[in-house]
Amino acid sequence: MDKYKKVAELIKETYEKNLFTLKLECQSHFSRRIYRISGQKRYIQPIVNSYQCIEIQIEYFLKVLENKKYITIESQKEFKKIPNTSKKDMYRKKIFSKKHKEILLFACILSKIDSCQSSNIKKKDREKIIFILKKKSLKKYFTDNELIKCFGTQLINAVYSLKKLKIIDYIKDFTTEYKEIFMDVDDKMLEDFEYQNKIYGLTHFILVESDYYQKWVSKKKFEWILDYFYLNINQIIKRTNSDIIAEVGLCFMLCRSKQDKILKKVKEYLAKEFNSDLGYIPRGERKELGISEHTNIIAYMVLNGIKRLYAGPDLSKFIE
Repeated sequence: MDKYKKVAELIKETYEKNLFTLKLECQSHFSRRIYRISGQKRYIQPIVNSYQCIEIQIEYFLKVLENKKYITIESQKEFKKIPNTSKKDMYRKKIFSKKHKEILLFACILSKIDSCQSSNIKKKDREKIIFILKKKSLKKYFTDNELIKCFGTQLINAVYSLKKLKIIDYIKDFTTEYKEIFMDVDDKMLEDFEYQNKIYGLTHFILVESDYYQKWVSKKKFEWILDYFYLNINQIIKRTNSDIIAEVGLCFMLCRSKQDKILKKVKEYLAKEFNSDLGYIPRGERKELGISEHTNIIAYMVLNGIKRLYAGPDLSKFIE
């Protein structure tokens, strides 16, 4: 076992020992990703537990979408969840304070419904929500430059969900806007938080195309992203963080692009970030296990490697 796999095993061991002390969302996030690269059925139960809560949320979201007043109230609640702890958050809050708060709510709803579809959970409420969203004019959110700059990654998730759920396809228009905003600009002109938004968004074009680790992705389709990562990997490592750097590595793996030099740099960085006393990679200065879960499951996937992808899991047998 090479040194990177050893670190991966230590991360996995730490989280599996403490998995049921974490929030349901973290349990599911961790378990779903390991399932999708291993196919091991023992990871299904934490996912089932989380989806039982999502069912309740979807029932509530349907009631919200049926009333404009409730949409405004719930959108404001989502807006208030944006923290005031960083430049990125403050910029996002500034933009949403003046327009389009409702996309915060719609993006959340789309994420839940999309997730249910991936797990073969068929509910009447979900179909009703899709019907309601089909009647809404949504394009303005995906062609707004300010929104793309501050909320780009979430919009990528949402725009792919809209297509997957057969609501509407804005992917081409959105991609064109994204390229004009971020790819036609000198990176030196971007503040670090803007640069991080750019790279994080680029990784998500590929991650979402894979339906979050359920299928391999066309290298040719995303050459424009992979080429950028290849040419700028040193800057990416210097200006971003473990989360983003690990996802860059995953992009090459999902596209089955044999860039060993890039992956070695990514793995080396992640291995150095590993804290042997904690047994995982802390997320910046915040060392809590739950807060660091996203970073560590992504790092685990890169350090361990991916040989095969598994769809699902199919939860139709567990959730009626």
